[in-house]
Amino acid sequence: MPSTSSLNIGLSALLAHRLALETTGHNIANVDTPGFSRQRAVLDPRLAQHRTEGILGRGATVTTVEQIVDEFIEERLRDVTSLKHDTAELARSYDEIEVLFNELSEQDLSTSFDNFFSSLHDLANNAEDQSTRAAVVQQALSLRDQFNQMRGAMEDLRARIDTNIVASVEKVNEIIQSLKGLNVEIARSEKGGATNLHANDLRDQRTLLLRDLAEFMDVQTFEQPNGMVNVTVHGRPLVLMDRGLPLSWRWTNSPDGMPVREVVFGDGSIFSPTQGRLRAMIDVRDSILPSFESDLDELAGTLAHTFNRIHSTGVGLQAYSTLTSSNAALDKLATLDALDLGFTPPPDTFQIQNGSFVINLRNETTGEVTQVLIDVDLDGVGTDTTLDDPVGGTGLVQTINAAVPAGTVTASTDLQGHFVLSANGPNTTFWFTDDTSGALATLGVAGFFTGHDAATLDVSPVIQTEDFRLATGRSFVPGDNTNILDLAGVRDLQVFASGTRSLDDAYQAVVGRLGVEAARVRDRGAVADDLVRQIEQERESLSGVSLDEEITKMITFQRGYQAGARFISVVDDLLETLIAM
Repeated sequence: MPSTSSLNIGLSALLAHRLALETTGHNIANVDTPGFSRQRAVLDPRLAQHRTEGILGRGATVTTVEQIVDEFIEERLRDVTSLKHDTAELARSYDEIEVLFNELSEQDLSTSFDNFFSSLHDLANNAEDQSTRAAVVQQALSLRDQFNQMRGAMEDLRARIDTNIVASVEKVNEIIQSLKGLNVEIARSEKGGATNLHANDLRDQRTLLLRDLAEFMDVQTFEQPNGMVNVTVHGRPLVLMDRGLPLSWRWTNSPDGMPVREVVFGDGSIFSPTQGRLRAMIDVRDSILPSFESDLDELAGTLAHTFNRIHSTGVGLQAYSTLTSSNAALDKLATLDALDLGFTPPPDTFQIQNGSFVINLRNETTGEVTQVLIDVDLDGVGTDTTLDDPVGGTGLVQTINAAVPAGTVTASTDLQGHFVLSANGPNTTFWFTDDTSGALATLGVAGFFTGHDAATLDVSPVIQTEDFRLATGRSFVPGDNTNILDLAGVRDLQVFASGTRSLDDAYQAVVGRLGVEAARVRDRGAVADDLVRQIEQERESLSGVSLDEEITKMITFQRGYQAGARFISVVDDLLETLIAM
């Protein structure tokens, strides 16, 4: 009946505009909700009716309520979010490393170098002064502490980052489980994609979670026909529809031997994102920090070895009656140029080569000095020198015992592989000069420092307790300062980077690299922040709620609703007129 059709048209207007008003109200209510995308009620004409008069419309209906989103913008936002948190994590780590170096303060390594070498110059001016000797030892201990503390702080930072990686993996797994649950809810609400329903609010929640996940890694998403999304990292799945594939970790050792947690996918393959907070933490722990640790170790190890090569060929106020090397050979039968001391030395250090050294034997009664040349045969011809070979007789121990006068000194090795040289009575003392082989410094004989890197660097216990043994000269001539002058000159020796840099040059190169890398990361971070702001503005202009726009729509839908009601009232009047007739 035409009048009934008219009432249905009016009713459709009321229903359609009411739903549109509800959608507008929902937008207004969520104007400050993080991640909310504005929604729009899609009004379409109802299926027309064929009548004798023609094909007439039957009003309007809301076919769906859709989100105003651009998936390309969302994908770009996730990508730059990964970059932003990647650079932010790197910047935080570089800030901490710069604090460890503490340059341009009075507690930095440069200041410790200055104080130590200044004390050596002071001693060179008065080689026999006891208080000046004590000052050298104290400044050396301060330098040791600086190296030890910096190295220990780097290890602590690596351990802390390793713990943070585990915490991040747990957070990622929580997000994965939430995404899996939202996938199921969305598919259920949208009837598996078989209808025109859109679970808009659930989809917003999922979008926010994907953005949270992008903070940790660069993810790729693929929406399925049923409304679920698959989430992968470079082809490795994290979410497959209604299945979550969480990350895990396992213990392993870093290249430098530190126990660390290695992040892996569910199938055991190594987790390797290219952006995000997790990638940055893994990079800092496994690459950036170890590189600065290696630089610091090279500084300390090269300093110790270079200083000891000079110190071991001098003598203090008294000669030695017994000495034990600070380093031990794991295999006493290995040739000296292939000696394993239980650690990996810095480049060009702790190496013994073909050469010789002199043992100076002093008769304490007469003051007579006898010099004994000890050959270190490492020319590769015949049998090369080992540390201790009582059967073959080619060890350094056997060479010394055969060369020195009977009853003066005896060379040996202890059970741990330390080299030992002892006088046979109180009438004999000894010291060394003219070591061209590097054997004394490599073995740790008569050295000033012990250790081979920043973590193990120390001042010899002998020097700490008997600072009169600090080797200022090469003889007992009063005021002999020849050795201490050479020790004070170690700072300027070109012994780093294959003989192209001094100690100061090498340290400044490390500090300079730190500054350049930190600045580059901060620049990248500023660019990433700008990109995030730009894309967020793009998203806000498209998907954000504008109160002015929503109020305008609200008035429009209100007028439509009022007009529909007025239309029904007019039709009602027509029906009354018709009935009255």
